[in-house]
Amino acid sequence: MPSLTGPEALEELRVSEGYADLPTASPLGSFVPELVSLLEVGGQPVPLAKLWGERGQQEVEDFFHSQTLGAAEAEEQKRCLGLTRTYEDPKFREPGKYAAFVRRLYDLHLVDVSLQAPEEFVTIFFVKKKGNKLRMILDCRLANTHFREPEGIQLASIS
Repeated sequence: MPSLTGPEALEELRVSEGYADLPTASPLGSFVPELVSLLEVGGQPVPLAKLWGERGQQEVEDFFHSQTLGAAEAEEQKRCLGLTRTYEDPKFREPGKYAAFVRRLYDLHLVDVSLQAPEEFVTIFFVKKKGNKLRMILDCRLANTHFREPEGIQLASIS
């Protein structure tokens, strides 16, 4: 491992997973294409039909229909939450940056294109990771207002 300067070592600690199960804040990172942690071009996604089994598609469709809200309910959620827009990396305002990155995501089979108008927009920003890399974060808060509050999950206790 190469030796780090004092500021570099501090930055490594700041973006670590935490110490003794205590999370640390991940500082925002500014978009630099070669620093974004993504798969390599050439991989192929596994079709859902191979993953979800005999009744999987029906289960997903039933779940989707039971959890989505109508337009008026979604608008009310946005109003209650005070949501009007999502956060996006300011670098994407530079001409061509966003289009080039979306093209990269498309080439990696991480996004698809559609002529259908979107219900909501999802924006992208980045946080710093160890090793001077960037983790892509999708700001889905507006899209999430179209769904019901998830049911609680019963987890086993430590005892």
